[in-house]
Amino acid sequence: MQVAVYWYFINLIRGQNVKISFLFKIYQHGKKAVKLIWTNVFMTILILLWFFVLIVPGIIKTFSYAQVYFVLKDHPNYSASKAIKESKKLMKSFKWKFFLLNLSFGGFC
Repeated sequence: MQVAVYWYFINLIRGQNVKISFLFKIYQHGKKAVKLIWTNVFMTILILLWFFVLIVPGIIKTFSYAQVYFVLKDHPNYSASKAIKESKKLMKSFKWKFFLLNLSFGGFC
């Protein structure tokens, strides 16, 4: 459901006409739903592997993978691994800013 909310607000920001029913349309196509679930499972496995190395690399990789669902919105033909690679490229020099943004929502900054 989180992905549907992300995509709903992306469409809203881009000026597209959206309705609440859009939140459930994403999952009407079984192939897209399976891809989103697989992407989530794959990302979770990768993040857990980094957390087994050390806590800090796991947190850094979590920030690196933050844009995966947005990449899949714009490029639905990408595989899970391709979307993760693209997210890493997008977040290459923005992880610290994203970390501070997350802190600001928690009331820490």
